[in-house]
Amino acid sequence: MKELIMFTVTFLVSVTSLLAQWGTPVFRIKPDDVNYLRYFYYRNNFDSAFVTYSFGEVKVSSGSGWNRLYLSSALKMNEQKQGEQGQGENTQLLQYSRSEHFIMPDSGQISYYRELSVSPSPCGIFIDDGGSGGAGDGLGHAWLVGQNKITDKTEFVVQLIRASDSVVLAVLDSVGVKQNPLSNYAPYYGTTPNHFKTIRVLPQGYGNTEAYLQVSPRRYGPTPYGIDMKMYSSWISNSTIFERDDTTQVWGLTPAQNKIIDQQYFAQILSYYDSVKTATGHLPYEGAELLFSSDSLGQIFDNRYYDQHTEPNGRVYYTEKSGFSKNASNEPERSSVKNGIVCANNICKLRDAQIESVMPNPSSGNTQISITAYKEMSNVAIEIYTIGGQKIGRIWSGLLLKGTNTISVNMSDYSNGTYGVYCNNQNGETVDFDRIIIVR
Repeated sequence: MKELIMFTVTFLVSVTSLLAQWGTPVFRIKPDDVNYLRYFYYRNNFDSAFVTYSFGEVKVSSGSGWNRLYLSSALKMNEQKQGEQGQGENTQLLQYSRSEHFIMPDSGQISYYRELSVSPSPCGIFIDDGGSGGAGDGLGHAWLVGQNKITDKTEFVVQLIRASDSVVLAVLDSVGVKQNPLSNYAPYYGTTPNHFKTIRVLPQGYGNTEAYLQVSPRRYGPTPYGIDMKMYSSWISNSTIFERDDTTQVWGLTPAQNKIIDQQYFAQILSYYDSVKTATGHLPYEGAELLFSSDSLGQIFDNRYYDQHTEPNGRVYYTEKSGFSKNASNEPERSSVKNGIVCANNICKLRDAQIESVMPNPSSGNTQISITAYKEMSNVAIEIYTIGGQKIGRIWSGLLLKGTNTISVNMSDYSNGTYGVYCNNQNGETVDFDRIIIVR
């Protein structure tokens, strides 16, 4: 118990510091998060170096919170597309380089993660080390890669496009890397190109206009290869673990912070799988591939959700547990909640708020949701999802005062079935969730 208390205190301090520095991490577990953690990746190759650019984690704000904007699924995951070899805008890649459509607010902001880097190819000969992402010149405007290694000027432009006629309403972002024929440095340029996390103001006067984002890759120079691209996914939001300082050095999490991230990830896996299993009787088969930082965590997961069988010939196979009444060998410690710290299975995490009850449950429509907030929270939303993780709609939004909040909602328009009740903060991040059964 003493060790658990010490861990809880250390975890609380570490997570508070971590979130202040990096923001709340998003993990590739639930379907919505799987769609959100997709990134475009572009590459312009040279004989002994290459320029890369990643783009993703798009969110739009109208002043009442942030809503996610997914990238288009026109490109299959990890499918590589080769662009044209000519100079200028790479028009062949434009159709794969777009977000989904959204309705523009009267005024608002848009945020996204974008990463511009220069790296040496394995066969390249460089002065000093170079390293992944290049070594900075200390002035924040060049990478050390070796003279005449970058033979194109490469540029990536983020455009806001009107859907009805493909007119460019605004250029939100433009960054690039210049040629370096006479220098050991490859200069980069544009709108804060040395930082990854970007927020831009949307142009006014286009309220209710259907639009989308488009990344326009461009190159100018003699290199014959052209730009290629693919879409990849990450198990955690890149913006949580990567950023640059003004000397272009990439910095990430310390080993201690990585351990905290791993613990948060595992806790959210159990929370989501428990919820779906309890509500439907089955595991979320549509979920993402899970990654465990140790074999012991993987074993805990397997013991919790699967039965192991051995045939007479020695072959071992697994089946999903038919029920969810946990026996003594895999029953977790009873959750304890105090001041927003939630501990189960010796894993602790912070909560800004917690759904205490959804009553009555089952319900015929008129429902009261009791939420304990551990601090005042503005622009909170209660949203309803299918058990499969698809968002249906928002049933309440407003202010949560510190303490107990009772919210009355009406779900009489919903058909009979089981639904997920999600409490999301102003950034669209899920604070807690529960389930409700509608029966008439």
